[in-house]
Amino acid sequence: MRTAFARGAAWSACLALAACVSIEQPPARQDLGDRKVNQKSYVLSQSAEARIGDDLVKVEDYTASETALDQVEVISDFVIDHPAYSRSFHKGEIFPLAGSVDFDGKSYEVMKVGHIGIVFDDDGVVYRKIVNNLEHKGRRGIPVIPVAMVYDFEAQPPGPHLKRQVSRKITATGKNFELVFAGLTSDSIRLTYREFAPDNPSAPGFTQELSYPLASKQIRFRNLTLDVLDAKPDALKFRVISD
Repeated sequence: MRTAFARGAAWSACLALAACVSIEQPPARQDLGDRKVNQKSYVLSQSAEARIGDDLVKVEDYTASETALDQVEVISDFVIDHPAYSRSFHKGEIFPLAGSVDFDGKSYEVMKVGHIGIVFDDDGVVYRKIVNNLEHKGRRGIPVIPVAMVYDFEAQPPGPHLKRQVSRKITATGKNFELVFAGLTSDSIRLTYREFAPDNPSAPGFTQELSYPLASKQIRFRNLTLDVLDAKPDALKFRVISD
């Protein structure tokens, strides 16, 4: 009974100061649905140029099932430097997600740093308000309610600094490969073919080195046909005419 009374008194005091905030707890995992990727790096019959290491052709066809986790990652270094709260954050640091909070009619997410909550928007930009008293116990069992500090805070340098971590499950639904210009020798045009693993479109599962006569006006590989428009030691001008 005394606890309920104390809680009510605390809320009344908070409301009088207009500083109380309500933190909505996040689900441990939040299904973001599937993202379909189906794209080619080229346009048929359109000329292009590749330098050594560049793609002549890149084809991606897969589905990424994404799940948001209850963790926040620092994606770039920043500092909050204020007499009421000062801390440096470094790229790669991971903190728990405390939940979400509303400010000025907009929903923000809250990164938990001890009993402090760093507020950020969907783009990862740190908001000017900081939440205090996250999971902070008051004296004699009196509950302490999260409050927004009355001061305004700025992250330096400005810009996106935070993102909620997302896990991805990749399922190949078609071809995922690239054909890379590897340079010229005295008598050949060198290419590298990379075919990507079914569960990871960034990890090559099969690689093949290819060589074509330097005087070639056309390159054929599997279903691909490329016209060679100009071949230089460090660049190849070409166009894909069939795939």
